[in-house]
Amino acid sequence: MRRDRFVQIMKYMHCADNTKINPNDKLFKLCPLLDKLKKKFIENWKAEKCLDYDECMIAYFGRHSCKQFIRGKPIRFGYKVWCINTPDGYLLNFDVYQERNPNSNSHYEEEFGKAAASMLDELYYYIFIKMSSYMLCIYILY
Repeated sequence: MRRDRFVQIMKYMHCADNTKINPNDKLFKLCPLLDKLKKKFIENWKAEKCLDYDECMIAYFGRHSCKQFIRGKPIRFGYKVWCINTPDGYLLNFDVYQERNPNSNSHYEEEFGKAAASMLDELYYYIFIKMSSYMLCIYILY
């Protein structure tokens, strides 16, 4: 496909309604697509007892306010994504890190990771977490 044809197709292809912009969400144009992906991941999941909660980096060298730089990682520039995976490598749920939001609720800032952990609330699984905060451990255990 030629470049001009690709640009013409991309000009009219949208995932979100531009009239309903959420100023606090930096990925508002991708949210409908990401929500559909998450829903399909959960629908096709074969239940397992062991789950892993970890971060991953998606390589990106362009300009975007969500881009992170983490020294000492194999992928130093890109998007940081918090993921819940199965031991087989199946991605069950994910959340793209969008930096701190000045309009966010400070209660949720204390319990970092609560969004991913709340999906597993009242379910009996083994959860493996490489890095965690004290508040997240208290929330998961009690």
